Amino acid sequence: MADRYTLKLTILIFLLLGVACTGSPPDIDCNIQKGSCEKMVNGVKVVFDITPKPVKSMKRLNFELSLNQMKDPAPEEVFLSLSMPGMKMGENVVVLHKVNKGLYKGEGVIVRCPSGKTVWQADIEIRGLGRAFFVFDVRP
Repeated sequence: MADRYTLKLTILIFLLLGVACTGSPPDIDCNIQKGSCEKMVNGVKVVFDITPKPVKSMKRLNFELSLNQMKDPAPEEVFLSLSMPGMKMGENVVVLHKVNKGLYKGEGVIVRCPSGKTVWQADIEIRGLGRAFFVFDVRP
C-alpha cells in the first residue's frame, strides 16, 4: 500500500513540475548569436551584447551594455538578472560596471539547464531609467 501511494505521489510531483516548467516560453526577441540587441527604454536606446560567440552555457561570458542618450547622472552600476522563463534556476546576477559614459561591462556564466531548455531572459535594471528585457537562445 505504501509503495502504491509513493508511486502515485511521485508521478503527481513530476506532472506538476512538468506543467510548471513547460509553459510556452516568451518569444525570442534577441538573436544574441548574431550580434547585439537593442530596445528603447524611456527614450534611451539600450544595446545589449554577450561575447564570445557562439554564446554557450557553462562558459565565462562578457556582458556589455550601452546606453545611448542617457542623461546624467548615469548609474555607476547596472544589474543584469539572468533567468529561464517558466523555470526556477536560482539567482544569477551579473553586475555591470561603468567603463565610461554610457558603457557598462561585466562577466558571468549562464548555467546549463538540466531540462535541456536553452531560452534565457536578461532583466536589466537601470537606476533612474527603468528596465529592459531581452529573451535569447543559448547553445548548450
